[in-house]
Amino acid sequence: MMSLALAVAAMSADAQTAPATEAGDVRCLAAISLIIGVGGAEEAKRLTPVAIYFVGKLYGRNPAIDLTATLKRSLANATEADLRAAVPGCAAELGRAGEAMKSAGAAIGAASKPK
Repeated sequence: MMSLALAVAAMSADAQTAPATEAGDVRCLAAISLIIGVGGAEEAKRLTPVAIYFVGKLYGRNPAIDLTATLKRSLANATEADLRAAVPGCAAELGRAGEAMKSAGAAIGAASKPK
């Protein structure tokens, strides 16, 4: 769980509208992949769980997705600046997902305590 928190902090604290579409999730995956690609081993270790989050969303939405072809189409006209500009929105989505998981965990914990 610490990796997710570090990734969110490293990507940006500025919130933008979260991607809610396949295209948005692909853009986030591409942006994170770019950062992993230009970063070192520590960056890859820290951000791989973030990439997996967006891969999971894509497969969850469409189990038959051709991830390679989808990424290639998305990247065909994208610049590095475009991808870097997507990072704050991706980070904001991860932050919201992390908060939802914390809330769910707290609710489950409270419900499981003896009364």
